[in-house]
Amino acid sequence: MSEPGAMAALIKLKLSANARFQDRPGACKLIEPAVSRGDRTMAQRLADCRAK
Repeated sequence: MSEPGAMAALIKLKLSANARFQDRPGACKLIEPAVSRGDRTMAQRLADCRAK
């Protein structure tokens, strides 16, 4: 995704309580490359994914 903020928005949507969009495993898979690219805001979410 090249649109600024698009990845974070997609991850947030997948982690939402909305059953229609919820996809925790998918969100966790997207968080890993975001963190490896230097997105420090996703680091805590990655820790949460690994803890569950």
